[in-house]
Amino acid sequence: HKRALNFLSETKDTLSKIKCLNSLGVTYRKLNLEKDAFNSYFKALKLSEKFNNDRSIAIALNGIGNVFINTEEYNKALPYFKRALKLETKNKNIKGQEYELANIGEVLLYEQSYDSAYYYLNKSLVIARKHPHKDSESIKLNLLGLLYQKKGNYSKSSKYYKQSIPLFKDYNNQRYLSNTLINMGINMLRLKKYTEARKNIISGLGKAKRI
Repeated sequence: HKRALNFLSETKDTLSKIKCLNSLGVTYRKLNLEKDAFNSYFKALKLSEKFNNDRSIAIALNGIGNVFINTEEYNKALPYFKRALKLETKNKNIKGQEYELANIGEVLLYEQSYDSAYYYLNKSLVIARKHPHKDSESIKLNLLGLLYQKKGNYSKSSKYYKQSIPLFKDYNNQRYLSNTLINMGINMLRLKKYTEARKNIISGLGKAKRI
């Protein structure tokens, strides 16, 4: 991406440069290099705003919000996700709306605003089921499982996690599958179902080690 950006800087292909900056932001974020990710996303945002490219603006806003989630600065993430949602709604981008609703719900979950979090996550889940793509539905189910776990409703949390497990297996999403199995184990531990707890935690741990 950095090599491509050097070449693109010598051209007038601004849209490709914006895409490259956003991709670079994603890569830095995956490597937990938050400062570098911010720089790339903000450069992409500035260029996108200059050329009034709503799609690229929304991607950059989403990226910035996700970096704030990584750094656990949830109150800073929320305005970026809400602004992105407005753009995705204006442009009738269903997939974009689904992502932003889920992101807002996740932020509110971490801020312990559980009723509001449920509203956004459930709305995102409805869209994911109506317009299925990849493992989007299972990720929403995972977040709803986490929400009810945080609320202390371990039985309801487990119902959401159980729904997500076969979907993660179908799409071979090992990272989320590992997370879900470990959280299922935590729920079983709280419910004093120790055999099931041990089975789920060991299974999740094994996948985490392989990853």
